[in-house]
Amino acid sequence: MAVAAPAGRRDPDRLRRRHRHPPAADRSAALAEAERLKRDFVGNVSYELRTPLTTIIGYSELLERADGLTERGKGHVAAVRSAATQLARSIDDVLDMAQIDAGEMALEIEDIRVEDLLTHAQTRFERLAEVGGVTLTLVCDEAVGLIRGDRKRLSRPWTTWSRTPCARPRPRAG
Repeated sequence: MAVAAPAGRRDPDRLRRRHRHPPAADRSAALAEAERLKRDFVGNVSYELRTPLTTIIGYSELLERADGLTERGKGHVAAVRSAATQLARSIDDVLDMAQIDAGEMALEIEDIRVEDLLTHAQTRFERLAEVGGVTLTLVCDEAVGLIRGDRKRLSRPWTTWSRTPCARPRPRAG
């Protein structure tokens, strides 16, 4: 049974209930702040990781073109570049997921020839394949035709697929 508080006095239970359930505006502000902090964190971490990776990738590309490097050395440099490139792509994937989660992902949808995606991947990794003793051969039926999608995001699996066997040089016979 509820008893009314005497005139001029406040209901202590009402105050406790108010503090237990903050107004919706306070919750919305807290959620917005948490989202901003998460976005800042992901952005800062990706920047801190990407900066040294860019340096590693750049120097490994220079070393690959250097004269006097043995085939074994070239294989090691290619493996370093490949691993650093994969890590950079993983960071891009994390950023993409954060953008999708925040509803900020912008896709560039267009008609894309599947053969063009595959040819691009093959071209990008021919040198790495050569160093790894792998031959990349593209066979694509013309009937495959077009797909609709974002070229950048659709290119990722094809480049990963073609890079994987190239990054692990075969053992030499003998």
